[in-house]
Formats: sequence, C-alpha cells, structure tokens
Amino acid sequence: YQRRVRGSTSGFETSVVACIEDCPLTIDSSISVPDGSSSTSLAVGSSLSLTCTDSTYDFPIYQSSTITCDTEGEAITPYACQPKCQLDPLTSGTNRKISTRTSTSDAYATPANTVESISYGTMISIACATDYSVKYSEEDDVEVVCNTTYYQNSDDTWKDTVPSCYETCTLSLHDTSGTVEVISGADTSSTITEDSQLAEETVIRVHCDNSSYTVKETIYSYQDLTCTNGRTLTAVTCAPPCSVSEIPDVTNNTVKTPSDVVGQSQYVTFTCPSNYRLGDASTYSTDTGDYLRCSWVDASTEEDTAIDLSDLTDNVIPTSKQCYPYPTLTTAVPDGENMISVTVTLPTDYDDSLAISSLKAIATGTSSTFSCSMSDISASNTCHITADDVESYAVTAQLAYTTPSSLTFSATSSSGDTTSISTFPGPAALSVTGGSVTAVGTASITVLLSDSAVSAAQAVASSTSDYTVTYTLDILDSSDNTLVTKTLTLSSLTNPGQTFSSLTGLSAVTEYTARITSSLSTGSGGSSSMTFSTGYKQPVVTTDVTHSTTNEFTITLGGGATYDGDLDVSIDGTTYTLTFSGGVATKEISGLTALSSYTYVVYVTSASGVQSSSTSVTFTQGPTEPVFGTFTVTNEAVTITWTYTTDNLYHIYVYKQNDDGSTYEDTATASYSTTADDGAISSHTFSSELEAGQTYKVTAQAELTVDGTTSESAVSSQTFQLYACAANDKLSAYNLTYVSGGADLAAGSYLMVDENTLFYVVCDSVDGVDYDFVTVDGTYDNVTSCTGPNTWSDHSECAEVTAEVSAADSTGVIVGIIIAIVLILIIIIVIIILIKRRKNSDNNSKKYSPRDEEKNN
Repeated sequence: YQRRVRGSTSGFETSVVACIEDCPLTIDSSISVPDGSSSTSLAVGSSLSLTCTDSTYDFPIYQSSTITCDTEGEAITPYACQPKCQLDPLTSGTNRKISTRTSTSDAYATPANTVESISYGTMISIACATDYSVKYSEEDDVEVVCNTTYYQNSDDTWKDTVPSCYETCTLSLHDTSGTVEVISGADTSSTITEDSQLAEETVIRVHCDNSSYTVKETIYSYQDLTCTNGRTLTAVTCAPPCSVSEIPDVTNNTVKTPSDVVGQSQYVTFTCPSNYRLGDASTYSTDTGDYLRCSWVDASTEEDTAIDLSDLTDNVIPTSKQCYPYPTLTTAVPDGENMISVTVTLPTDYDDSLAISSLKAIATGTSSTFSCSMSDISASNTCHITADDVESYAVTAQLAYTTPSSLTFSATSSSGDTTSISTFPGPAALSVTGGSVTAVGTASITVLLSDSAVSAAQAVASSTSDYTVTYTLDILDSSDNTLVTKTLTLSSLTNPGQTFSSLTGLSAVTEYTARITSSLSTGSGGSSSMTFSTGYKQPVVTTDVTHSTTNEFTITLGGGATYDGDLDVSIDGTTYTLTFSGGVATKEISGLTALSSYTYVVYVTSASGVQSSSTSVTFTQGPTEPVFGTFTVTNEAVTITWTYTTDNLYHIYVYKQNDDGSTYEDTATASYSTTADDGAISSHTFSSELEAGQTYKVTAQAELTVDGTTSESAVSSQTFQLYACAANDKLSAYNLTYVSGGADLAAGSYLMVDENTLFYVVCDSVDGVDYDFVTVDGTYDNVTSCTGPNTWSDHSECAEVTAEVSAADSTGVIVGIIIAIVLILIIIIVIIILIKRRKNSDNNSKKYSPRDEEKNN
C-alpha cells in the first residue's frame, strides 16, 4: 500500500513506504466469503468472516468462523465445513444418557432439549444405567466423537462403532462345576464368580470340577456360555461318561464315532463312509444314526458308575444301523429326441452280493412320470428315459433292496437338489431341397426344418444358459463317406429352412444323404437324415437369330453330361419340355423384336425335379430379314428383287442344286453384296455364272451397323430354275407352232425341258424365195421339242424349193384334194340318211330342224 501525505500539494510524500505480502488464502468449496472480498488473499491486520455454503453444515469446533491475517505472507487454510451429527439417535436410546463437551478441558454438560445436532469434533459421553454396561466391556460409560470414525456423513447416521448399553448377565453354577474363565468379549484375566455381572456377548467357559467327567449329553469336560440380552447363564451338570470300546468294522462298513467315550444321556452314534447310508428307512437321507444311550445304572442315586458298552458287535447291531451302498445320480442330460440319458454310480467297493432288487432312474414332470431300469448292476450304470412331452423333469435315482425289504434309497444330484432338465426335442424334422450344381461342381442345398421342433428347442434353450444346442449337417455319398460338414447354432436357425452354399466335392445328378446331428453342452443329441439328389451343372446356352422376331436357343447340359429324353428347361421364366439328344436340345423362341437386346436366364430341371444353377445369356436380334419380290428368269439369267430397308446392306448368294435334286452346293455359284455407297438397291441380275435349265437356291441377309455394332438378320431363301430353251433361238431360223394346233411359239418366250411338248417347224419364205423341208427317201421330220439346256430335238432342215421339188409337191396336193372331196361326199350321204329316218318317225313334222329337236326336249 502507499501512504498519502496530509496537506501535500502533490498528493504524495517524496518517499514511498515498502509493500508487504498479504496472507494467501485456500478456501474450501464448502466455505463462502462475503461479497466483494477476495477468496485468495487477505491483507495483514485484516479479518474475514466466513460462512458455510450449506446451511446444514457447520465449522468444526476447532475452526473459528473469523480468520485474521496476523503475520505477513502466512498461508491461511480454514478447515472445511462438515455435516453436523444428529443427537436424536443417541438420546432416544434406552438405559443410557449423553452429555457433550467441545474441549478436553471442559466438563461434560447435558445438552438442552432444543439441541438437535452438534458440530463436528464435539465429544459425547454415553453413560449406561444401573445393571447395564457397554457391549464387550464391564464399563458403564464411554466417550465418542462427532467425526467420521463414529458418524456416517453420507446418510447422517451413527456407525456401528458407537457403543450401546446392554443389560448384564448373571451366572448360575452347578455344584459339579469347577473353574470359570473368560474366552472373549471382556477382560480375559477377570475372575468370574456367580456374583459377576457379565457384559453383552461375553463368552465364558465353565469346566467340570472332576476332569474325568463330561458335561451331560456331551463328551467334553467343559461348556461354553455366551451372555446375550441379560439372561442368566446356567451351567449344565457334569457326570461320568460311558466307556465304549472300538467297534470292529462290521458288515457293510459300519463304524463307531466320534470316540471311545459317550457322555451321559448321549447315544452311541454310527457313521457310514462316503456313498453309504444307514439301513434305517426313516433316516435314509442321512449317513448317521444313534443306538444305545449312555445312562446311570441308578438314576436316583446318580452313582458315578460308567457303563461298559464294549459288547457292541455285529451280532447285536440291527440292519437299520448297518451301512448300505447309496446311489449317486452322476448325470442326467438330454440325449436324442425326448430322451434323457441317466448315469447312476455305486461305491466302487460295494459288496455285489447284496440283495439289490432294482436300480431305476425316474423322471417326474408336471403331469407325467417316466422311468428306465438298469440291469447287470455294477459300479457305473446307464439307462435312457423316454418321455412323451418336452418339459422340465426332476430326475431321481432309486435303489431298492430285497433285504431289508423296506430299504429303498432315492438320490438326486450330488448337491442334494432336484436335477431339473428338459428333454431335447431332437434334431428338427429334416427335408432337403437341393442341390443345383454350378459349373465348377459346388452345390447349394436348402435344409427344411420343422417349425415346431425348432421353436421347442429354442424355448428350452432360452430357459437356461446351460442348454446349448449345435446342429451339424453332414453330406454323405453312397459309401457313407462324409464329403461336406456344416455347423450352425440353434439361435441361427431360420424357418422354414437354412441354405448351405458352396458345398464342394458334389457331383451332378447324383443322390446323396443329408444328415443333421444335434449336440448339446450337456451331452450328445440325436440325428435324422434323408436322401436328396443334385441337379445338372450350369448349362451352356447359345443363340442363333433365325428371324428378326425369332431366335433358336441351343441348350447343352453342363459338365459334359449326356442325356437322351425329355427335360424341363426354364427360359426367361417359361418352362418348356424339350427333348435332349446326347445332352443337347434346341428351342426356337418367337415374338421377339428386331434390333432389340434381351437377357434370358436359363436353367435345366433334372428328371428327379432338381433345378440346375442358372446361366444368363444376352443376345440382340438382327434387322428384319429381306423379303424376296419377283424373280425374272430366262435360260441364261435371273433378276431378283427384294424389300429394301433404309441403312441396311444386303448380301445375296446363289447356290446350285446338286444332282440328288434336294441338296445344294456349299459354295455359292454367284454372290452379290451392296455397299453403303450404293444407296437404295433392291434388285440384282445374275447371268454368266448360271446354267440354263439348272435349279438354284438364293439366300438374302440384311446387315445393319449402329454405333459401331454390326448385327445381321435371319437368312431368307428361295429357289428358282432357269429355263432350258429360248424361243428366239428357233424363231430366228424357223416358224414354230404347237402340234396341238395352239398358238405359234411367241418371240421372247422360254421353255423348260419337256420332250412331250412338240412344235411344228414351218419353213418360211425368205426374200420371196420359198423354202421347204429336205426329204430323205421321200420323207422328212417337221416336229421338235426342248430336250435339254439350249437343246432342241432334231428335225428336217429347210432348203430352197427347186422344180423337181415343186412337181412332186403338185402331185401331193392333187392327191390331197381328191381325198378331201371323198370325205365331204361321205358326210353328205350320212346326213341324208338321218333326215329320212326323222320324217318316218314324225309324220307331223313337215321339215326337220335341229330347233324342233330342241323343242321336243
């Protein structure tokens, strides 16, 4: 700080007083400082009033609520505020009173009735009323402090370390009692007499005055007594014990315990070895029994005469006090469907000559009881209980003897509790849908499980954490060799089925056995199995565009399988029954669209009804195939037309027919293809390559390229035949008419080979010069026909007519005329005869007329 100079015009003295260090403060969060005051430092000579942040707290009695900085730099750390101790639990106690003080130099004072709590550190005196003392002590007062040793701050309660006042106990000794000593709870050096007041829970030991005596009903020469709730401790009378010699190891291993001495009123006790029980039907569940009680010969005089029980031998020990093997229920676990496997053991040293009538295992359920019997009884015995229902059962082992006839032992688990188990519902009912085999030989099968069986097993598993079921699926071949093993837990089962994939080592269209085995954490389970067949491997599918709207599928069984017969094939979701030959079948699919792309999924179903793995085939239909138009045919050429579609190119091939009249040569005789530069071309003429009279097949295929991808249409085909002969070949030299009198052979017409169609050959005049046939031996041939490609049958040639030829011709003409006249006369005569007959048959008719005959008709 700085000191201001009084009356100074400058406001300060010329010298400055030195600064001194404040007292640093450390204030607990439970303490509050006044507003505006620093909680980190306090000036020398200054004071600060503190308060507790929580009004229910207070400063300890050794901490003032005001702190002062007396020494420069002295650190000040006030004690934290603490909860107050409630007085009510102490003042409400019976047979005690309290007083308090805040310093060891102060006297205790009784707090006012209005005081409900005291500050931390306050000392409290607890004084017990007359005939009461503090527990474990003969003192009647004690001091405690309000601090964490005696008080629980978290819940405002006094700890158990706070002494309470208890009524003292008195002691009543018998005349046979001897010395008394303190064992615990008080000063062990204290001398205890019948006048002593014993504190609560003080333990004393009263000895018999005669060291050879024992406390009645015991074999010990002393008795321990504990003071509780101010009761009177009465010592039991001491008396001479009975002497018992060691009993021999009699039949069935009976021995005497615990020593050679039995106290008065105490029974001789027999104990059986492990896994043996006394033959007393009323106490069969224990391994000890009492027989022969030690008592005085003359109870009225209480003479100290011991009874010698050394004559206890196997001849006088009844069967009820002899030991018999006792069954032990070793295991009782689920084992197979609705079955419990039970193992019962007997002591390894048991006498197998004992008269055992039966050894059974009994399972008792809610409403039903089931059992199984064990034969050829030995040290370890097993049988299986078959139950009708899936539920919890209490399993008991029962051993019955013929002698004694009333002796039947029933044993539960080794812990003595009823063994509660649930029968395992067995492996779920099994059926298999399988197994399509892929191209690489792996299969995928689906195991179908019974919903009810799975649910029952899951319900059992959820009821106990000790019940764990694991299913194992084995795939076996015809020789019972295990090819595949898969495991899954009960909780992972799905209904109705579980699919197992990638089962390697399986062959196509082969029968296998699927076996499900269940195993339990408590034992083995059961199994069930069934056969199933795999299908074909993934088929190989190719396509061939047979038409712009049709496509021929070729399906080849996968893996090189061969099969002859009908199989169902699914193509794009539609099932077709196709006939396979050597493992190959075809199917034409129609209704497609030109230039459209398709992806079809194809699989084959085996004869046993198993689907193969599927294959996907993608194809694009080609452009619309060409449609042939007209065929203009001659004996040397053909002009073919077809429909034209924009942007299509066309490839035309002509194949010559073979000599067999049904097949065609493999190599085209002629071909023609359009190019993109040709434009809309829809016809072409083939000439030089063709032969007259031959039959040909012409094919046409369209080609279209779109975005760099070329596709082709289906192939159109048609046959045609060139004419063999051309009329013009003859007409240039002759004039031809049909023999039948038909029209002349037209110029430009064509003929097929036909030897039966004949033509007259007429020799025409040329430039005014007559021509006629050349005769041979007075005859000539003026008839011809088309007999081959560009070939006519032979006939007489025409030559210029000479005089000799004309005379001969005149003679012939005259003869012809005479013959014609004769024929005409014959016809006239016939007509006259007919007319006369008509007149005679119809006198009314004046004149014959053909129309009259029509009228008559």
